[in-house]
This record gives sequence, C-alpha cells and structure tokens, in this order.
Amino acid sequence: MVFYPPKRLGILVGLIVLACLVGLQALLVSGVMRQEPSLGMFFTALLAMPSLAVLGLWSFWFVELAALRYVLDRNALVIEYGSARHTVPLPKIDRVYAGSELEPVLPLRGVGWPGFLKGRQRLPNGTTLYLHSTEPLERLLVIETPTASYGISPPSSRAFLDALAARQALGPVRTVTQKVVRSPFLSRPFWRDRALWAAIAAGIVLNIALFGLVLARYPTLGQRIALHVDAAGRPDRIASKVWLLVIPAMGTGIIALDFALAVALYRAERLASYLLAAVGAAAQAVLLLALVGITGRY
Repeated sequence: MVFYPPKRLGILVGLIVLACLVGLQALLVSGVMRQEPSLGMFFTALLAMPSLAVLGLWSFWFVELAALRYVLDRNALVIEYGSARHTVPLPKIDRVYAGSELEPVLPLRGVGWPGFLKGRQRLPNGTTLYLHSTEPLERLLVIETPTASYGISPPSSRAFLDALAARQALGPVRTVTQKVVRSPFLSRPFWRDRALWAAIAAGIVLNIALFGLVLARYPTLGQRIALHVDAAGRPDRIASKVWLLVIPAMGTGIIALDFALAVALYRAERLASYLLAAVGAAAQAVLLLALVGITGRY
C-alpha cells in the first residue's frame, strides 16, 4: 500500500523559490555577458557561482519532495524520496505517536520550507529522528523503533494507522533489515574523501585567482602584448591581449578533465585519483606563475 503525503503547498513554495533562483542566475549571467573584461565582470561571475550551487541544491531537494512516498507492506515501512530510502521493519516498531509529543534536543539538521521538512534531530532518549514530511513537527506521525525514529505525514493518519495495525497483525512474510539505502552515485566513497576534495578545492581556488588576475589587469593593458620573451628579454611572440583569457579557460578545462578522471578511477585506482587532483591544482599554480610573468612586464 502506498501513501503519498500532501505536497501542494511544498511544491508551490518550492517552485516559487526555484523561479526566483533561476531569475537571479539569469540576471547574473546576463550581467557577466554585458560587461567588458574587468574586475566588475569578475565579481559578478563570482556571485553567479554560489547562486548556481544554491540553485542545484534547491532543485535536488525539490525532486526529493516530488518523489516522497511511504510504502507499507507486511514486512516493512519504506520511506522513499528519490536519492535514498529508509526501510523500517514492522516488528521493530515500538509505538507510533503524534509529533506534538516530540521533545527534540538539538535543532533540525536539514532543510525545511512551508510544506516540506527533511533532516534529522536528536531526541532525549539518545536516538535520532529522521524527518521526511510535508507537515510541521506538531502535525506529523512519529514511527519509533529502539534505534531510531521517523517523522512522516501520510494524507490520513487514521487510514495509515489502520493499515499498519492490520499488517502487523498478519505478521511478516520475510525478515528485512532496518537500514537506509542511498542511490549508487551518492553512496560512492569519493564523496567522503576529504583529501581528494581538498586537492580539488585548491585547484578551483587557484583557477579563480587566475581569472581574477586576468580581469584585474585586462583594462590597463594595450591591445597587443608580449606573450613570450627571448633570452635577451626581447619580445618574440606578440599577440592580442584577448589571448590572456585563454589561460584561465585552459585551467578550467584541466580541472574539469582531472575531476572527471579522478571520479572514474577512484574505485579501482585511488592513488591515481589523488595524483590527478594534485596535478590539476599544480597546473593552476604553473599557469598563475606564467600569467604573473606576462602581466608583470607592463
């Protein structure tokens, strides 16, 4: 039996915020496109990056809301929400009570807006409450087990409780384990590797510095500049200053390629993944030194 929580309010609010974020991103991107290469363009693009990250994260949560449902059979209650599912064996359920009885110890760690609540909280008995609901705390149902509790919001609490009692009375057909199963991509171990992400973050920061240096110096340079000098210090390669923009763009391409390869090789060759991430960061440092050398002549 499948129970779909009431989602109208959550989807409406989610869509409004999503539209605002898309509008903000479009405004920032158009601002970047309208400007000449300068520090103003750099800072506008810098604002667009976290805006894009927030847009992606909000879209992820919105999809989880749209996919949220509760599947109940004789063996377990399964809370499904797109990126993962919680399996709660019916024999493990000690009691079900109203959310108005809750006394969380810590604030919610997660996300919430009117019509959607997702996250976890610590309860006075030391267990964790996992929230996957479209109702506020005082109006949801809490499914309690010895090791964890789950906050849900079926469309009719009475109908859900009757269905739960009927299936508990029949008994399970097979034994299931209380667990959470995440999607294969999100459960891959590279997401939790701090060393790998530190190397990738270092490369990204250096690449941002590349763009910052180019755009800061760009308006002050002549139309043609020396990209290289010979041993005597005489320019032997003259080109349009537009070519300076190619250097940080090359750095971005290197980071993207190294990241893709590091993720692809992580399971089979973890050391190779670390080396790729480190090489990507080192390449940004080399490009930055080259850029400092070119612009330092003017």
